[in-house]
Amino acid sequence: HNLFPRYLSFVWNTCIELSLPVGMRLENVYLTGQHYTANTELLSVLNIHKGQPLLSVDIQELRHKVMQLPWVKNAIIEREFPDTLHV
Repeated sequence: HNLFPRYLSFVWNTCIELSLPVGMRLENVYLTGQHYTANTELLSVLNIHKGQPLLSVDIQELRHKVMQLPWVKNAIIEREFPDTLHV
């Protein structure tokens, strides 16, 4: 039995929980650089919510989802601590 993945998951979830009291919740999302994709379409694909833990946002998964949209050539998604996501 390999306990490492379960231990790593426990540690990550603990970090997420500890980040909330210090204000590391998603409050701002800035969408820039798009020309043919509507903000509403991007936000729908991102499926993120104000107030969710910023550390719980999987930026690699979000980038993959955005890259599947028509007209998207490249996507950069970055966290800006304590409360912002740039797409």
